[in-house]
Amino acid sequence: MLRFIFYLCCRTKGALSLLISRLWNSIQPASKKKYLVEIRTFTRLLIYPFKVSDLDKYIQEHPGRLSRNLVLVSSRNREAVKKLVKKSNLDELHLFHNYCNSVRHFKTSQIIFIEILRRNLLFISIFRRHGFRTFIASKLILRGMLKSQSRNNQIPTLNYIKVLSWIVMRNSTRDFNKFVEKKHVAIVGGAPSEASMGADIDSYDLVARLNIDKISKDLVPLLGSRVDIVYFRGERSLYLLEKFGIKYFEQLDAKWIVFKLPIFMSKVNYMLKKLCLSAESAFPFGHLNAVQSAALDLLASNVREVMVFNTDFNLSGGSMKGYRPKSMEAVDYQLIFGSHPPHIQFLVTKCLSNSGFLKGDATLENLLELSYSQFVKNFNARWGV
Repeated sequence: MLRFIFYLCCRTKGALSLLISRLWNSIQPASKKKYLVEIRTFTRLLIYPFKVSDLDKYIQEHPGRLSRNLVLVSSRNREAVKKLVKKSNLDELHLFHNYCNSVRHFKTSQIIFIEILRRNLLFISIFRRHGFRTFIASKLILRGMLKSQSRNNQIPTLNYIKVLSWIVMRNSTRDFNKFVEKKHVAIVGGAPSEASMGADIDSYDLVARLNIDKISKDLVPLLGSRVDIVYFRGERSLYLLEKFGIKYFEQLDAKWIVFKLPIFMSKVNYMLKKLCLSAESAFPFGHLNAVQSAALDLLASNVREVMVFNTDFNLSGGSMKGYRPKSMEAVDYQLIFGSHPPHIQFLVTKCLSNSGFLKGDATLENLLELSYSQFVKNFNARWGV
């Protein structure tokens, strides 16, 4: 009951914030309304898979304030970028951040990201639409920037995740909570690896896999064979639905299926199913990767610890053999960083690691030893323009 009241209060606050925002926008001058439309239009151009040539074409064909600002943020003039960032509103900052990550100008995106984070941590930000959840998410990200955390901070960090799950009301499956409660869970990602970790993976209380529900025999030494929980992301679940139909999901051997898209909850006739903790509106910088979403979902469901295998924040630019079906269109890793910013994935993982809830295999632990600035430097050297 308390959880429902809290959820209702957050929803009411969000509805009022949206109403006030729309009323405010309705009384803005025509030039301001036109500018907001331009921001929304250009944001749609950044949806994966986009073409950089389309972005350049739009900027050339639509001279004006937005185009001038986009040219500026993609320049190397850091002082001019800092001045622009200080006077820009959040809608602009989110667009600039998305654009810089999309075209792989990671150094500039960090300037914008820090300003967004600073504004989200202001108390007044709570009164914006989704302000409470972005405040909590920003707290988690900030903790990821710290070099270490005392174990005394475990409870506050976990409480942040719990409250986030309360707000979005996506983690209310009691049967799932009982299934994973106090368990040590292995999360197996899709990054390439030659390490034979199959036996270690299968030794955990539960094994959660991302987008795959069957392991071929030749990969068992690398990935193990157990499948207790499957987290299906949006792209993969829609692909499987189109190729095999709804019966594919109803014949799985996994004990639990966790979907990202709500539509599958009504379509799939499978008893043990739930929705993943939705963090999209909480992390307005872009989408969380599957590993980070699964880790937050499991921690909100009272697992004792998660152990992550085969994750490298896309530094390798590829995936494990068998992770992605051959008939699926290959991922163009040069175009995904706008929708999946690497620094967000790193900081969320680092926060959970610092708090003692998350551990990783050798590859991940080596990456988590890096400071935030070191990771950004390494990632920029690998992918930056």
